[in-house]
Amino acid sequence: MLESFYSQGIRTPSTEMIEQIASRLKAYGHIEGKNVFYWFQNHKARQRQKQKQENMAYINKYLHKAHQPVFAPPCRNGLLINSFQYYYIMALSCCFFYY
Repeated sequence: MLESFYSQGIRTPSTEMIEQIASRLKAYGHIEGKNVFYWFQNHKARQRQKQKQENMAYINKYLHKAHQPVFAPPCRNGLLINSFQYYYIMALSCCFFYY
């Protein structure tokens, strides 16, 4: 029942609505208005946390793909140059080329 209210867009029910929901749920056991209130509060917090985790996973996936070199960076003195160093060197060489 609580899930259905939440899915209908009710995120912070009024005091009156909390009492109505609690009275319906009393058929299943001892339920007070504060239980209903805390359920909505906790559910909303969990949804926000889940959304943040999904957003971070998406951002990390995007950043991971964005930083993969299209081709292998060259070796310099026998050491592999990371892509940031390679692109920085290339950018500097382009700047010096134009001057």
